Amino acid sequence: IAVMGGDSAAKTLMQIKLAKMKNVDKKAKDELLVEIKGKYEEQSDVKYAAARMWVDEIIMPNETRGVLIETLKFINYQTKKVEPKFGVLQV
Repeated sequence: IAVMGGDSAAKTLMQIKLAKMKNVDKKAKDELLVEIKGKYEEQSDVKYAAARMWVDEIIMPNETRGVLIETLKFINYQTKKVEPKFGVLQV
């Protein structure tokens, strides 16, 4: 559900935040990294996304094949195709 792991994302987000701050000491940087990483890991949990209706369904790995087959069957019988309009989700 996330494009990066917690460590990589936290470091990237920290660099962006530090660029706006001045004279930040090592201790403050470390605390900021821990805070950002914690929030990122919490928000990249699929249950967090489902609670906010960002995803339609959580599929158990052993059910994936069946869900995909049923979905493809359903899509195969659609006669009117609406152009998708995808948004950008920013957290």
